[in-house]
Amino acid sequence: MKILWFDSETGGLKPKLNPILTLAGIIEVGGKVVEEFYFKIKPFHGQIVEDGALKVNGITREEIATFEEPRIVHDKLNAILGKYCNKFDRNDKFIPGGHNVGFDIEQLIAFYELAGDKYLFSWLDYHKFDTMTLSLLLKKKGWIDVPNVKLETMCQAFGIQIKAHNAQEDIRATKQLWEAIEGRLVYKP
Repeated sequence: MKILWFDSETGGLKPKLNPILTLAGIIEVGGKVVEEFYFKIKPFHGQIVEDGALKVNGITREEIATFEEPRIVHDKLNAILGKYCNKFDRNDKFIPGGHNVGFDIEQLIAFYELAGDKYLFSWLDYHKFDTMTLSLLLKKKGWIDVPNVKLETMCQAFGIQIKAHNAQEDIRATKQLWEAIEGRLVYKP
């Protein structure tokens, strides 16, 4: 099994309007981490970075000016994914993983479209591993008592260190959270 654990920090909540500013990932193949990546990305022309988003993720406009061009990052990301996946083989795909990963998938779809590439799902499977969904299950079953299922809250509940709203820190903590939750869900036939 191939999993692409990934997280993004963005310039807002609207995928095409607001850019991905940082993108971090962990590639897992056959249960082993084979590569990690972390990109700092300038917005595409016309995208808007909202002040509120910068306040949350701690990125400054001055820092953004030093980030890599988005099309260069797109090509680098494809090169990394291509090391572990044959995008022309419909049975060879990464399962995306993250915390509320649907948001990050939507951001990545917009990023690929703006880069002129409509083939993101040549790399990704439509299924996903989402720690937020598992966290909701634990909360619903009464197996964990938390006020919400935000990543920071769940990491705290499981004793996982996190510097929230940093894509690289978030995805590393998310993978640890997945493993911790997985350890709690024991199948007994």
